[in-house]
Amino acid sequence: MTHISDPLLAAVVRPMPNSFDSHEVIQVLMTKHPKEYVSELYQNVRSDDPIRVTHSEIGRALHRVPGLRTNGRVDSVNVRGPVTENQRWQK
Repeated sequence: MTHISDPLLAAVVRPMPNSFDSHEVIQVLMTKHPKEYVSELYQNVRSDDPIRVTHSEIGRALHRVPGLRTNGRVDSVNVRGPVTENQRWQK
């Protein structure tokens, strides 16, 4: 990823509760860092589903945030509305 950097993800995660999921991170990125989010999304515009690809990239990038570990899978509402499975994170 080029627009959503590891330091930006770390800053987004810092004020979040000790346990959260990837959908929550994506929601914060969309609302508090819309330029970076949309720029990252545009990088994948040629894929069949740019939103899914971008959100998968964000999820993989969360593995690089210091102090985070995975804590199972959870179902929650995604940005399109349906409930889908995603990664739960623990600080």
